[in-house]
Amino acid sequence: MGGSLTVVAWVVGLVAGVGGLFVLGMRGKWAIVQTPIRKINKRFSNPRQMKTAGTPGAYAGIIRHVGRSSGKAYETPVTFERTDEGYVAALVYGSGTDWMKNVLAAGEAELTVEGETHRVDEPTVVDADTALGWFSDSDLKTFRLMHIDEFLMVRLAD
Repeated sequence: MGGSLTVVAWVVGLVAGVGGLFVLGMRGKWAIVQTPIRKINKRFSNPRQMKTAGTPGAYAGIIRHVGRSSGKAYETPVTFERTDEGYVAALVYGSGTDWMKNVLAAGEAELTVEGETHRVDEPTVVDADTALGWFSDSDLKTFRLMHIDEFLMVRLAD
């Protein structure tokens, strides 16, 4: 019995340690934590999200953008909230992701949210003070926990 409790204690301690490292790494924007998570999301989570992304009731919308170097068309699942003039998204990994660089370089993109597709332009990275009024209390708690302080705002072009 004592051996089983020791194993359980080690497993609980390991899970708590990994979880703590994840939160600290995300809050601190540590590349050693963010880079593997981004790669896992890109390879596994994003393809699964793309099956429903952009449809009514889906968690994420789809942002379609063109590679700034390759000229290749890309689709990325991103969660957007509606604003008075367009949409806003939390930049969980900051503004240095490939899709963000592509949208900023092009100055426009196509966005599908809740089954509706829109041309958007004037992409602007804004701070939390500018963006937080558009998100739910639950989202705000997550943003504070993960120290998410950059957001993308886009304007409806159509």
